[in-house]
Amino acid sequence: MADDGYGVSYMVPDDHRIFFHISSKISSKQSNSDRFVKLLFESMAEIKELFEAAKAVKSKESSPHS
Repeated sequence: MADDGYGVSYMVPDDHRIFFHISSKISSKQSNSDRFVKLLFESMAEIKELFEAAKAVKSKESSPHS
């Protein structure tokens, strides 16, 4: 990990969860693990919304009443 960067690892234990480990050096004023995690969660929520919207469209297209 660079002095002003992040360390990120993840694990996908099943179809419904992803675990992340985020680290950064406290000595760097350019990195902030709490901010990184907040932005990561926001990004993951946006990705979930995209998949749910795509699933709804696909479901509607395959419905016999459409």
